[in-house]
Amino acid sequence: NTTLTYTGTADATTMMILDAPHLTRPYTLEDREITILKDVSLSVPPGEFLVIQGNSGSGKTTLLTLLSGLDRPTSGRIFIRNREITNLSEDEMAPFRNRTFGFVFQSFHLVPSLNALENVMFPAELAGSGQAREKAEALLDRVGLLARRHHFPHQLSGGEKQRTAICRALINE
Repeated sequence: NTTLTYTGTADATTMMILDAPHLTRPYTLEDREITILKDVSLSVPPGEFLVIQGNSGSGKTTLLTLLSGLDRPTSGRIFIRNREITNLSEDEMAPFRNRTFGFVFQSFHLVPSLNALENVMFPAELAGSGQAREKAEALLDRVGLLARRHHFPHQLSGGEKQRTAICRALINE
């Protein structure tokens, strides 16, 4: 089981940046139903740092896909900055997700035909930012990759790909 423990300092009057009460998500595998998450609740106040850890197959990725709106719980609700996202359509969710969430995947998911700078700029351009290049260059500079901004993913080391993916996740703040 995945254990979620909040040990922050927020009190009951603090507005939560994320509030997800009573999430449940089963999946059907062949002819049987497997409940990956059962009645999981999570609240995170602004400024808090949270680690979700657990054994392989314990539901960490399922939880993150629910919280980001990539999947939907079968029960429970998800609020981001007091806005319920549980039943948003994909047309409503896609721009919200682009402005609100940054992902760093284990395999990076960099676009092979885009250089490091373009990969970092991509979410900001989708969001209509007029400062995508400046923001991307500042982020790449911060992680020591400004000199490699014109290199394509196949020309970057694993660590450089990871840092590029982190910059891409951070560009929309």
